[in-house]
Amino acid sequence: MITIQTNEGTYFLEAKDIISRKFQNVVFIEDNNKELEKEMKNQLLQFEKQRLNQILNQYGYNGLGDVLFYVSQNDSEAQALQNWYKAYDDAVWNFIENQIPTYTSLDQLLELNMKQVEQNIFNQSISTNPLP
Repeated sequence: MITIQTNEGTYFLEAKDIISRKFQNVVFIEDNNKELEKEMKNQLLQFEKQRLNQILNQYGYNGLGDVLFYVSQNDSEAQALQNWYKAYDDAVWNFIENQIPTYTSLDQLLELNMKQVEQNIFNQSISTNPLP
């Protein structure tokens, strides 16, 4: 905390307020890792979305709605895709909710390669629920 006395009064400013006014595009890393955890979560969800779109395109589906429609028609390929996606999505959210919070330091979080994490989750999901 910095105290500034002027003719207009006394101002109490935090150092980061002063730095923010002086320099543009400054990123402050908070003691808690919540912002970085959020970014890691967003990265993993983006990689999940890319993987899902890749798989759906590979099998000729426009989206999960198509898959669900064909599941309702007892299509075995669509059912296999739905089973795979459920396992894959569950594993992604399990990592987000149960693994990311265990990384307690910024260094640990920064060492996470979310693309590799997604690849590992994908490999695990196809080993337990193979794609058609």
